[in-house]
Amino acid sequence: MTVNEPSTAEAEVLIAHDTFWQSYALRDLDARFAVCADDVTFFGTGLHERAVGKAQYRAMNQKGVDQYPHAFTIEYIWKEVRIWGEVAWVEGDTYWIIGTGDTGSKDLIRQTTILKKVDGSWLVAHVHGSDPDYRLREGEHMTHGRVFARNAELEREVVERTRELREEKKRSDDLLLNILPE
Repeated sequence: MTVNEPSTAEAEVLIAHDTFWQSYALRDLDARFAVCADDVTFFGTGLHERAVGKAQYRAMNQKGVDQYPHAFTIEYIWKEVRIWGEVAWVEGDTYWIIGTGDTGSKDLIRQTTILKKVDGSWLVAHVHGSDPDYRLREGEHMTHGRVFARNAELEREVVERTRELREEKKRSDDLLLNILPE
């Protein structure tokens, strides 16, 4: 969405889009799936997160609600709408704010939602959610060589930090053995 006011078509797309996502955050599956096409598809952040068709996608959502029934907040960092005839695309970065205090989390999620016009109404046809890839630095794009090199660098850092922690633990254990009886 640009700085300008959305067009009527953009506003209609956003109503369906926002209903879809806000009802998910409120854990209201009936409202969420009221704006889904029967042939909706979904690909999520996890390898196992894939659904084809409204029934399969709703069943996946129901498991999520069963595991975490509490409402949470979806806060947009940015959101953009594009419309091509009877198809619309909404993409944006969001924070998913779940819980509060020490037990809460604030996760960055990239969302892409494709909608299609069916009998005059905009319905969600495809959804994709992903975690941004922190292995890449600004200006880098997904290239296997750079990703493998960055992964190797991160793995070396993990090995080094683990070695440092083990040394520190041994020093602490030795100190405790000197102070306390076995």
